[in-house]
Amino acid sequence: MFVKLIKKKIHALVKREIDSNNKKILGELQEKNLLLENQIYALTELISTKEPARATTPSFKEEVINFFQDGISSPMFKTYVEYALRSIDRGNKMVEKYHSYLSENFEYLDIGCAYGGSVIAMINAGASRAVGIDVDNKLLELASIQADNYEVGDRSLFLNVDLQDCEQVSSLGNFDFITCIDVLEHVLDPRKSIESLALLCRTNGKLIVDIPNPYSPFWIKQDPHHHLFGTVLLEREDAIEQFVCQFGKLNYLVGHFNDLKWYESEFEGAGFKTNYLGVSYESSNDWLTVRSEIEDLLNNFEERFVDNKWTESIRSKINDAMNDYRIMFNKDITEMGDRQLFIKYGIPVYHLLCTKE
Repeated sequence: MFVKLIKKKIHALVKREIDSNNKKILGELQEKNLLLENQIYALTELISTKEPARATTPSFKEEVINFFQDGISSPMFKTYVEYALRSIDRGNKMVEKYHSYLSENFEYLDIGCAYGGSVIAMINAGASRAVGIDVDNKLLELASIQADNYEVGDRSLFLNVDLQDCEQVSSLGNFDFITCIDVLEHVLDPRKSIESLALLCRTNGKLIVDIPNPYSPFWIKQDPHHHLFGTVLLEREDAIEQFVCQFGKLNYLVGHFNDLKWYESEFEGAGFKTNYLGVSYESSNDWLTVRSEIEDLLNNFEERFVDNKWTESIRSKINDAMNDYRIMFNKDITEMGDRQLFIKYGIPVYHLLCTKE
């Protein structure tokens, strides 16, 4: 009996070791397969290039693939490359969406221009001057290469300008149409940045701003940048602490998640009239769907504390933030109408049209 028991334990240990080795081998094979798939994708993109590239200009596709080369074994490699290569497509969609706000010979500024797709699209839409600003020199270099590839390099300008630097901003002049998409949640001083936007926008000029809604259950479950639970409800120093706990890194590149009421007040104070764009609310059923999602989140959020790397300090801060959110939500449902509630909680990203008065 004793011998059988020993044999059974040895068999279990051997099986566990084999299973562990098999998992390791499988993981290595999956990594190699992913690397091969990404390499084939990169080569296919380069071979099938459709860029109208000049002979003297580097290929934008080639430069983008080189830019992400260090991460070619990452599952996100293809996503990052495709996002860069589709920047003009996104710019064209922006032109189509906002064409009614574009005057003849309008002057255009894109803040956080990245790969320059919107600048190129606006030039093709008739802009007499098109400028893109960013704080990443490599992205600005890629934007210039893409503009040259599409033969608009002599009509575009890409500059390293910090929106929070009033002296740099004032040197740009004024514009009729400005886009500031997914930028303001990254700056450390959003109030100063809004003051800069007021300096840049002409009277009766239009400013399009996209900002994430920190009260949306979608973003509470996973923030828009690092996919962390509860981050959007934390103060910045606490969000940094959570980020470091989770990833062991210090390069937290997000500023503040302010709510719509804060932005409306700041834009009004800077001389803008603000309107919502793209709010799709058809009936109370739209709000009831969001309400059900929030109630489920509030009843089960502690499950998110399992299987993560947070300290007790972070768990406590997120718990407090969720309880504050619960109090606010319960108060709002007794004082606000369904449409107001939907706007406050049900829209993940606000698209704001700000007109300079």
